[in-house]
Amino acid sequence: MAPEEVEDAGMMVEEQSEDKSLYEALVAALTFLSQRSGQEDLLASVEQAQQAEDFMYLMSLIANGYVAALNAPVKEDDDEDVVSENFEGCIQVIVGVFRMVCNMETDLVVDIASGLCANENLGDMRMRSLAFLYNSLPTADSARRFKFLVMLIELSAKLQEVDKLDSVFSRVPDYVKGYDLNVEDKRILYSRCSEALKSTKALEKALEKALDFNIQLLETYNGCPNEELDSVSDVAKSSVVDAIALPKLFKLDMLLEMSAVVRLKEQDNANLYRLLEICVKDDLAVYKQFYAENGSFVDSLGLSNSSLTDKMRLLTFATLGNQSNELEYQTIQTALDIPEEEVEEWVIRAISSGLIVAKMNQVTRTVHVHRSTSRSFSADQWQPLGERIRLWTTNVEELLSAIRSSKTSAY
Repeated sequence: MAPEEVEDAGMMVEEQSEDKSLYEALVAALTFLSQRSGQEDLLASVEQAQQAEDFMYLMSLIANGYVAALNAPVKEDDDEDVVSENFEGCIQVIVGVFRMVCNMETDLVVDIASGLCANENLGDMRMRSLAFLYNSLPTADSARRFKFLVMLIELSAKLQEVDKLDSVFSRVPDYVKGYDLNVEDKRILYSRCSEALKSTKALEKALEKALDFNIQLLETYNGCPNEELDSVSDVAKSSVVDAIALPKLFKLDMLLEMSAVVRLKEQDNANLYRLLEICVKDDLAVYKQFYAENGSFVDSLGLSNSSLTDKMRLLTFATLGNQSNELEYQTIQTALDIPEEEVEEWVIRAISSGLIVAKMNQVTRTVHVHRSTSRSFSADQWQPLGERIRLWTTNVEELLSAIRSSKTSAY
């Protein structure tokens, strides 16, 4: 089953009216394209190809004329809205011709897509036209639909219009499944999504999505030979740094066991791996000791010691909540290394971050923790959970058996 289609992002051109033939629309389109590109004989050449019934040559003339016009120098007196609308009308006509002649089964469609990505002027029109071209491909043409999807993502980054593809990023699992992507194509898709999202830089939510795609990318390398792991060492390193830097990301254990991340320890990045371990398993005191010994290294990663200290305080609070459901203010003050008057502020921050569910008792100066997030889930933790699930399953089976026996005896 093919994935849902990419949104056309507000295609402005109206459909050709029913009483206007495709040929008339093509003449109008070619006239516009010849004026933009300076190819005065474009219309005559297309008519000659049509008379000779050389339709492949006819399509190549149209495609080449469109690309030439698209990337011709912008004129001083251009009205961008009008020009964009005309180009979008042209792409609709071209798709109509290509569908009629060959059902879009021609590499000329790729040439047109490449032309749309070759320049940044009239950027919105290029995005909309490429989305329209993608949606015009037969749903069974998975290879080219995937190619155009990647091109659209790359174009959005080039034009700084990544926010217009939110629906595309959210449907990546559908594309992976619908196009039955192999490992190499998955890596291309995850990589392009991450690169596009990271190009936005300032948006924290986009950076979180970018990290998620990088994690999916790194997962495809688990168990691979060292040579392959080394090819993504930069991605592994940046993913670890991004995960540590993101102030609202508290679950980092998914990175710790990834082959490409573990490999960092053997590539002169042992300190980075150790810093990740601290964020996953250790407390503020351990981090402070690490920073005292490796401060210049942490700073060289572009990490803020102040921000990371605050993050470690929250992570330390989560650990305290897992160790005891009744915490004294003094315990919190010592573990978080804060003045006594800031304890309640940090309790509120820990609650608002979602790390704990708790209530303060200002009279007894204690915090009752109802729930605290586990910072990691190791094999040692899975074993008792598995035993509890097996016990629960046995109890349910015994209960069902008793109910069946009771029903049988009743009859």
